[in-house]
Order: sequence, then C-alpha cells, then structure tokens
Amino acid sequence: MENDEKANILIVDDNPAKLLSLETILAGLDQNIIKANSGKEALMSLLNHDFAVILLDVKMPVMDGFETAALIRQRLASEHTPIIFVTGVSRGELDQLKGYNLGAIDYILAPVTPEILRTKVSAFVDLFKMRQKLMRQAKQLAASNERLEGQLQQITRLNQELEAANKELEAFSYSVSHDLRAPLRAIDGFSRILLEDYAARLDDEGKR
Repeated sequence: MENDEKANILIVDDNPAKLLSLETILAGLDQNIIKANSGKEALMSLLNHDFAVILLDVKMPVMDGFETAALIRQRLASEHTPIIFVTGVSRGELDQLKGYNLGAIDYILAPVTPEILRTKVSAFVDLFKMRQKLMRQAKQLAASNERLEGQLQQITRLNQELEAANKELEAFSYSVSHDLRAPLRAIDGFSRILLEDYAARLDDEGKR
C-alpha cells in the first residue's frame, strides 16, 4: 500500500447514531471507514481487514468493549493494532486502567471533540502507512538478497566448473606434450643423422 492509498479504520458501537457521528467526523481523513455494531461483528471484520486504528465503544450488549478488546489482542494479526475507547459512560479511573491494561492507547469520553479525534486517528493512520511501507521494503530487500544469493551460488558453481575445465585442459596439454616428446626426439635425431651422413646427396629442397 503506497502512502496515497487508503487505510482501514474500524468503528465499533451498538448505537447507529454514534456510528454515523464518528463516521462523519472521520470522513475528512478520506480513509476506508468500516463500521461494526457489536463486538462479534468487529471480530469478523478483523478476519478480512488490517486496521490502522480501532475506535471501540465500552458499553455494548452481549460483549462489551473490554471483552472485545481482549479478544482482539489474542489474535496475532491484531495484537498491536491501536485501540481507542470512545464512550459516553465513565465509571472512574478503574475502567480507564482496565482499558489501558487491555492494550488501549487512548480513552475518549463523549461528547467527542471532532478536531481532537481526527488528529489522533490521523496520526495512527500515518504510522500504519509508514509501517506497511517499511514491511514492503523489508520484503523487497529479502527478495533482492535471495536473488543475489542465487546469483552468487551460480557464479560459485560456474567458477568451480571453469576450474575443473582448466585442470582437465592442463592435464590434456601435459599428456599431449609428454606423448609427443619421444617421437619428436626420434624425428629430430634421425633428421640430424640424415643431414650429417647424406647431406651431399640431398639438393636444397631435400635438406630443407
């Protein structure tokens, strides 16, 4: 995903009006907004998408925000996905501490200030895109290293084959030289005898 491609943002709330409100606030970021009206639906969305950040309501029926966050953190693919709890209900610092212990990176109480929420979400979108870019570069580097390793192995193999061929050529040259030395000495010897004993009988062409 290039920097100009859109990141996914998950909004989880059982109140349709709050979902619409948060979606409207974040629309200006021009990212993919995915909505879930329950913890179960949020977990289903995580099976199909990677998210830059999750905005999670605390008070939901069947499975509340804390339970949902705990299950999100159990999945390897989403154990580090930023979670921002967005809720209109505050039961004090104990709830906030529980949220942070579950891996939340922020805790926002309603009414939400649009500018603040957009700024925080935008920061996590930028971090997500940067992380994705680094992961792509790491994969490309690993692929390049693998190609280089393959090329080096091929060069090593070719060098070994060339070295073996050179040794065979040296052995062949030595064998040829050795095998020809004796007959050439005999030819040279008989040629000298011929010149010494019969030079007078040979014309210039015969001597040559």
